[in-house]
Amino acid sequence: MNQKFSIAGQYVDFDKFNSSKVNFSPYFLNSGTLTMSGRSALILLLEKFNKNKSKKIYLPGYVCETIPKNLISLGFKIHFYDIFLNSKIDKLFEEQSIVIVVHYFGNENKISSKLKNSNLIILEDYTHCMLNNLNAKFNKRNVFMSLRKFTGLPFGGWTNIKENINTLNNKKILKKEKIIYKYLNQKKTYIKNESEFSLKLENKFLKLNKDNEILLDKNILNYPIPKISNNILSCYNWKIIRKKRIENWKYLNKNLKNKFEVFPKKIQDNVCPLYFIIITTKRDQIRNHLISKRIFVANSWKKISDLNYRNLTKSIFLFKNILYIPLDQRLEKFHLNIIIQNLLFYGKN
Repeated sequence: MNQKFSIAGQYVDFDKFNSSKVNFSPYFLNSGTLTMSGRSALILLLEKFNKNKSKKIYLPGYVCETIPKNLISLGFKIHFYDIFLNSKIDKLFEEQSIVIVVHYFGNENKISSKLKNSNLIILEDYTHCMLNNLNAKFNKRNVFMSLRKFTGLPFGGWTNIKENINTLNNKKILKKEKIIYKYLNQKKTYIKNESEFSLKLENKFLKLNKDNEILLDKNILNYPIPKISNNILSCYNWKIIRKKRIENWKYLNKNLKNKFEVFPKKIQDNVCPLYFIIITTKRDQIRNHLISKRIFVANSWKKISDLNYRNLTKSIFLFKNILYIPLDQRLEKFHLNIIIQNLLFYGKN
């Protein structure tokens, strides 16, 4: 028998569903296009602005590895630039090319505003800022994001550009939706099980999770968000989720800011954080310790072995030293205290 998780990964948080008769609808549910994943939303934008794949695409060095992998597999030409660049960034990019900007850690990246009057096409990854402003508007901007990170859903992406998506035939859609039901039910059982659970149950969930990621990689084109995910998104009480995440960040920061290098050192009033972020040279050691204590820690983004990251010193630094600590909306102070106790073992003396 295996020890139960103390703090596990996100799942569909039915406790945060909106029970009022008139549900508040955030911007990503009443505008733009809902897609199967954040990658699907990005591909929709690239098909709009770079259909013949002739334009160069510039990606920040520090980015989720699935994005360059998928772009390369689809035949796009990609080039990396380092993050946190200086004021001469416009000199780095070829005219008429596409620059993908990631708004990291809840803060809007200044690169996008510096380049807005250039002859470049700017595509903005807004995943980390998804809940900063629930009434956000993106006039004359091209924004995409994953809806999965804040929700625990297996599928979901969005772009502010309204596009028609060619749906697959009904049999294929129904098959995928059955997989989603199975995934959500199994994940809830895996996390909420009050008694000890067997290694068999854990492996069953992990296998299902892996199958889901394969499904996403194989279906990044021309597939809308499944109805199940859409229905769940429409039921969440987003204001409560936003408030809870901010409270959890502040509580972790209060107890850890003097023991670790926290990034950013404080969050702005409008920011709803995705993670509590620590910068440490002991990243792998701490992460393994937390996992050994049955505390879920999100996977850090990884370099792709056969791509050139030369001169991307700031990006490489984050690849090696960034640690994502969970603070999602279902965690109470009891859970946060378990995290804090285990982290303090590695904190500064």
